[in-house]
Amino acid sequence: MFTFFKSIGSDVWFAMGAASISFILGIIFTFIKKNQKKCKHPLFCNGNGTDFTKVHSRVNETLTETRLQLDCARSYIAQFHNGGDFFSGESILKFSITHESCGLGIEQTLENQQGVLLTRFVEKLKILQEDNLRIIFTNTLVDSNFKGYMESRNTIAFVMIPLKKGDALSPYGYMCCEWCSWQHAEKIIADNVLNTLKKETRIINTLLLT
Repeated sequence: MFTFFKSIGSDVWFAMGAASISFILGIIFTFIKKNQKKCKHPLFCNGNGTDFTKVHSRVNETLTETRLQLDCARSYIAQFHNGGDFFSGESILKFSITHESCGLGIEQTLENQQGVLLTRFVEKLKILQEDNLRIIFTNTLVDSNFKGYMESRNTIAFVMIPLKKGDALSPYGYMCCEWCSWQHAEKIIADNVLNTLKKETRIINTLLLT
Protein backbone atom coordinates (compact mmCIF):
# COMPACT_ATOMS: atom_id res chain seq x y z
CA MET A 1 0.00 0.00 0.00
CA PHE A 2 2.82 2.40 0.86
CA THR A 3 4.34 1.60 -2.50
CA PHE A 4 1.09 2.63 -4.13
CA PHE A 5 1.03 6.03 -2.34
CA LYS A 6 4.67 6.59 -3.21
CA SER A 7 3.90 5.95 -6.86
CA ILE A 8 1.42 8.82 -6.93
CA GLY A 9 3.07 11.91 -8.40
CA SER A 10 3.24 15.26 -6.57
CA ASP A 11 1.02 16.88 -9.21
CA VAL A 12 -1.71 14.34 -8.45
CA TRP A 13 -1.39 14.98 -4.71
CA PHE A 14 -1.64 18.72 -5.40
CA ALA A 15 -4.77 18.28 -7.52
CA MET A 16 -6.36 16.06 -4.87
CA GLY A 17 -5.54 18.58 -2.16
CA ALA A 18 -6.93 21.49 -4.17
CA ALA A 19 -10.13 19.56 -4.88
CA SER A 20 -10.56 18.72 -1.20
CA ILE A 21 -10.06 22.35 -0.15
CA SER A 22 -12.54 23.55 -2.80
CA PHE A 23 -15.08 21.00 -1.59
CA ILE A 24 -14.72 22.07 2.03
CA LEU A 25 -14.90 25.80 1.14
CA GLY A 26 -17.99 25.13 -0.96
CA ILE A 27 -19.73 23.54 2.02
CA ILE A 28 -18.74 26.45 4.28
CA PHE A 29 -19.94 29.14 1.83
CA THR A 30 -23.20 27.27 1.22
CA PHE A 31 -23.78 27.10 4.97
CA ILE A 32 -23.01 30.80 5.43
CA LYS A 33 -25.25 31.85 2.54
CA LYS A 34 -28.07 29.64 3.79
CA ASN A 35 -27.87 31.17 7.24
CA GLN A 36 -27.48 34.80 6.19
CA LYS A 37 -30.15 36.98 7.74
CA LYS A 38 -32.30 38.43 5.00
CA CYS A 39 -35.18 40.81 5.27
CA LYS A 40 -38.20 38.84 6.49
CA HIS A 41 -40.86 41.40 5.61
CA PRO A 42 -41.48 41.99 1.87
CA LEU A 43 -42.44 45.63 2.48
CA PHE A 44 -38.89 46.40 3.62
CA CYS A 45 -36.95 44.38 1.05
CA ASN A 46 -35.67 45.19 -2.41
CA GLY A 47 -35.52 42.70 -5.27
CA ASN A 48 -32.32 41.15 -3.91
CA GLY A 49 -33.76 40.60 -0.45
CA THR A 50 -31.65 43.38 1.07
CA ASP A 51 -33.09 44.90 4.22
CA PHE A 52 -34.33 48.42 3.35
CA THR A 53 -34.00 49.68 6.92
CA LYS A 54 -30.39 48.51 7.23
CA VAL A 55 -29.36 50.09 3.91
CA HIS A 56 -30.85 53.50 4.66
CA SER A 57 -29.67 53.46 8.27
CA ARG A 58 -26.16 52.98 6.89
CA VAL A 59 -26.70 55.88 4.46
CA ASN A 60 -27.68 58.13 7.37
CA GLU A 61 -24.69 56.94 9.37
CA THR A 62 -22.37 57.73 6.45
CA LEU A 63 -23.83 61.24 6.17
CA THR A 64 -23.23 61.85 9.88
CA GLU A 65 -19.68 60.49 9.64
CA THR A 66 -19.04 62.81 6.68
CA ARG A 67 -20.44 65.82 8.53
CA LEU A 68 -18.23 65.14 11.53
CA GLN A 69 -15.12 64.58 9.42
CA LEU A 70 -15.67 67.83 7.52
CA ASP A 71 -16.78 69.77 10.60
CA CYS A 72 -19.74 71.14 8.66
CA ALA A 73 -23.23 72.03 9.87
CA ARG A 74 -25.35 70.03 7.49
CA SER A 75 -24.92 67.13 5.05
CA TYR A 76 -27.69 65.71 2.92
CA ILE A 77 -28.65 63.76 -0.18
CA ALA A 78 -31.11 65.00 -2.79
CA GLN A 79 -32.49 62.77 -5.54
CA PHE A 80 -34.14 63.77 -8.81
CA HIS A 81 -37.50 62.36 -9.85
CA ASN A 82 -40.39 62.92 -12.23
CA GLY A 83 -43.41 64.72 -10.82
CA GLY A 84 -45.92 64.15 -13.61
CA ASP A 85 -46.27 66.07 -16.87
CA PHE A 86 -47.03 69.63 -17.93
CA PHE A 87 -49.96 70.26 -20.28
CA SER A 88 -47.42 70.42 -23.11
CA GLY A 89 -46.39 66.84 -22.37
CA GLU A 90 -42.99 67.80 -20.97
CA SER A 91 -41.98 66.02 -17.77
CA ILE A 92 -42.20 68.00 -14.53
CA LEU A 93 -38.73 67.51 -13.09
CA LYS A 94 -38.34 67.70 -9.32
CA PHE A 95 -35.95 66.83 -6.53
CA SER A 96 -36.41 65.77 -2.92
CA ILE A 97 -34.01 65.58 0.00
CA THR A 98 -34.09 61.94 1.06
CA HIS A 99 -31.44 61.82 3.81
CA GLU A 100 -30.03 64.53 6.07
CA SER A 101 -27.70 64.93 9.03
CA CYS A 102 -27.51 68.20 10.97
CA GLY A 103 -25.35 69.44 13.80
CA LEU A 104 -26.73 70.54 17.15
CA GLY A 105 -28.92 73.64 16.77
CA ILE A 106 -28.95 73.45 12.94
CA GLU A 107 -32.38 73.49 11.34
CA GLN A 108 -33.27 70.44 9.25
CA THR A 109 -34.49 71.07 5.72
CA LEU A 110 -35.65 67.59 4.73
CA GLU A 111 -39.32 68.19 5.48
CA ASN A 112 -39.67 71.41 3.44
CA GLN A 113 -37.60 70.18 0.49
CA GLN A 114 -39.88 67.50 -0.93
CA GLY A 115 -41.02 67.52 -4.55
CA VAL A 116 -39.28 70.83 -5.29
CA LEU A 117 -39.39 71.99 -8.91
CA LEU A 118 -35.95 72.01 -10.54
CA THR A 119 -36.86 75.29 -12.20
CA ARG A 120 -36.77 76.92 -8.77
CA PHE A 121 -33.01 76.39 -8.47
CA VAL A 122 -31.62 76.63 -11.98
CA GLU A 123 -28.36 78.07 -10.62
CA LYS A 124 -27.85 74.92 -8.55
CA LEU A 125 -28.27 72.77 -11.67
CA LYS A 126 -25.68 74.87 -13.51
CA ILE A 127 -23.16 74.17 -10.75
CA LEU A 128 -23.85 70.43 -11.00
CA GLN A 129 -23.56 70.53 -14.79
CA GLU A 130 -20.09 72.05 -14.51
CA ASP A 131 -19.04 68.84 -12.72
CA ASN A 132 -16.21 70.82 -11.10
CA LEU A 133 -16.01 69.76 -7.47
CA ARG A 134 -15.08 72.79 -5.35
CA ILE A 135 -15.92 74.74 -2.21
CA ILE A 136 -18.35 77.57 -3.00
CA PHE A 137 -18.92 80.56 -0.73
CA THR A 138 -22.50 81.78 -0.88
CA ASN A 139 -21.50 85.46 -1.11
CA THR A 140 -19.74 84.72 -4.42
CA LEU A 141 -22.94 83.55 -6.12
CA VAL A 142 -24.79 85.82 -8.52
CA ASP A 143 -28.00 87.27 -7.11
CA SER A 144 -30.64 84.59 -7.59
CA ASN A 145 -33.36 82.62 -5.90
CA PHE A 146 -30.77 79.98 -5.04
CA LYS A 147 -28.42 82.48 -3.39
CA GLY A 148 -31.30 83.99 -1.40
CA TYR A 149 -32.37 80.55 -0.23
CA MET A 150 -28.87 79.62 0.92
CA GLU A 151 -28.50 82.94 2.77
CA SER A 152 -31.88 82.46 4.45
CA ARG A 153 -30.56 79.35 6.18
CA ASN A 154 -27.22 80.90 7.08
CA THR A 155 -25.20 78.80 4.65
CA ILE A 156 -21.81 80.49 4.33
CA ALA A 157 -20.08 77.85 2.22
CA PHE A 158 -21.10 74.59 0.57
CA VAL A 159 -19.95 71.84 -1.77
CA MET A 160 -22.08 69.65 -4.04
CA ILE A 161 -21.01 66.38 -5.63
CA PRO A 162 -23.18 64.56 -8.20
CA LEU A 163 -24.38 61.02 -7.51
CA LYS A 164 -24.16 58.88 -10.65
CA LYS A 165 -24.91 55.32 -11.58
CA GLY A 166 -21.78 53.79 -13.09
CA ASP A 167 -20.60 55.75 -16.13
CA ALA A 168 -23.93 57.55 -16.61
CA LEU A 169 -23.57 61.14 -17.79
CA SER A 170 -26.60 62.43 -15.90
CA PRO A 171 -26.68 62.25 -12.10
CA TYR A 172 -29.63 60.73 -10.25
CA GLY A 173 -29.01 63.16 -7.40
CA TYR A 174 -26.30 64.88 -5.42
CA MET A 175 -24.72 65.05 -1.99
CA CYS A 176 -24.23 68.44 -0.38
CA CYS A 177 -22.35 69.65 2.69
CA GLU A 178 -22.88 73.12 4.16
CA TRP A 179 -21.00 75.28 6.66
CA CYS A 180 -23.11 77.78 8.59
CA SER A 181 -20.54 79.76 10.58
CA TRP A 182 -17.41 81.65 9.59
CA GLN A 183 -15.57 80.05 12.50
CA HIS A 184 -15.90 76.65 10.79
CA ALA A 185 -15.82 77.89 7.19
CA GLU A 186 -12.46 79.59 7.66
CA LYS A 187 -10.92 76.27 8.75
CA ILE A 188 -11.91 74.46 5.55
CA ILE A 189 -9.02 72.63 3.91
CA ALA A 190 -10.27 72.14 0.35
CA ASP A 191 -8.18 69.08 -0.55
CA ASN A 192 -9.24 67.22 2.59
CA VAL A 193 -12.89 68.06 2.01
CA LEU A 194 -12.90 66.98 -1.64
CA ASN A 195 -11.01 63.74 -1.01
CA THR A 196 -13.34 62.82 1.85
CA LEU A 197 -16.41 63.57 -0.26
CA LYS A 198 -15.19 61.44 -3.16
CA LYS A 199 -14.63 58.50 -0.81
CA GLU A 200 -17.95 58.86 1.01
CA THR A 201 -19.85 59.33 -2.26
CA ARG A 202 -18.59 55.95 -3.47
CA ILE A 203 -20.03 54.39 -0.31
CA ILE A 204 -23.34 56.24 -0.74
CA ASN A 205 -23.60 55.11 -4.38
CA THR A 206 -22.97 51.51 -3.42
CA LEU A 207 -25.67 51.63 -0.75
CA LEU A 208 -28.33 53.44 -2.77
CA LEU A 209 -27.80 51.40 -5.93
CA THR A 210 -27.72 48.00 -4.21
